Amino acid sequence: MAQNRLSGPGLGLPFPQALYPTSLIGAAPQPATNEITLAPGQGIPVPGGDWAINLGKYTFLQVLDPVTGTWITNVTTPGMEYVHSDGQNYRMVNLTGCPIGAVVTAAGSNYVQASTTVSASAGGSTWQAIVGGALNTSLSITSAGSGYTVPPLVLIPAPTNVALTNPGVQATAYASISSGTVSGITVTNQGAGYLTAPSITLLPSPYDPNYGSIVNATATATLTGAGTVTAVLCTNNGAAQASAPTLTIAGVGTSATATATMCWTATGASVSAGGAGYTTSTEVTSLGGRPSATPVYTNPAIEAQILNPRQAAMSVAVAGTSITSIGTVYDGGIYAGTPTTLVLTNAVATTAATLVLTLGSTADTSYIQPL
Repeated sequence: MAQNRLSGPGLGLPFPQALYPTSLIGAAPQPATNEITLAPGQGIPVPGGDWAINLGKYTFLQVLDPVTGTWITNVTTPGMEYVHSDGQNYRMVNLTGCPIGAVVTAAGSNYVQASTTVSASAGGSTWQAIVGGALNTSLSITSAGSGYTVPPLVLIPAPTNVALTNPGVQATAYASISSGTVSGITVTNQGAGYLTAPSITLLPSPYDPNYGSIVNATATATLTGAGTVTAVLCTNNGAAQASAPTLTIAGVGTSATATATMCWTATGASVSAGGAGYTTSTEVTSLGGRPSATPVYTNPAIEAQILNPRQAAMSVAVAGTSITSIGTVYDGGIYAGTPTTLVLTNAVATTAATLVLTLGSTADTSYIQPL
């Protein structure tokens, strides 16, 4: 285990240690290492202690969220991160080609939490349906308060059934003010799995110049979605796939549907039209890459914004002035949907080229050093 240590001139970092969890039954003896390659779908817990982690381009640092019971992506951009781990709730994982969540596209009716299941057609991923317990998008302002210079914070407790065997989804909102009073509250995530309507607390911003003289506003919430599927959570990402699995929601209810959200990287691009006027100083990159499915409930934290896309960066091969293929994939980017392919050049293209990114998965190497 990585330990706090004395340091000074001439004292180096600790020697690398074994990374595999020795608490697992049957764990074999293992070598000490500070670099590891993860194939698509592979992950490893960050051992207990303090660590410097230099993530590869396609490896995520994640934390296990006690509310949803799912792994939340903390970092998707390669670079050095410093982590104090308890050995269980942080992990490094390569999720390219794997499902990472789902968008509920039809809520259905008459579902019961205890008997509602979600299964995937391929890959072995596991899923948890959440029935009911979403906040209405309209919160009632019972007292507008006074004296605000900046809007107050809107604090909503997590669902009460937060055990990992029966998770929920956190609701969130923000307030707007007019003439020093609260004029509206916008629900940014409706949440899921609330058993009763949560209490809404509005607290002045600690940086409001009028902090000491503010009269607090108050508001109340109501629930919606009883008997409907309000969220579908991915509890195990399973194996990497070439295409998204089909999700099937079963139970006593009917008509609920959900679309799996995948994590992709671009492994190359196909040339539909090579165009004219291009040189080798041309870059293929991307725009967007979020899920395209239309959600029933407003929960972008676990649906549309579950993963922040990162642009691709690729060079091209040119014959004459026409693009023939991708040269080098410097960064395939990260996506939770299909991005738009962009062709950027410092030349004057006389005929536009058309390329389509090839989405898939790839292995990745990261550095993890005890401190």
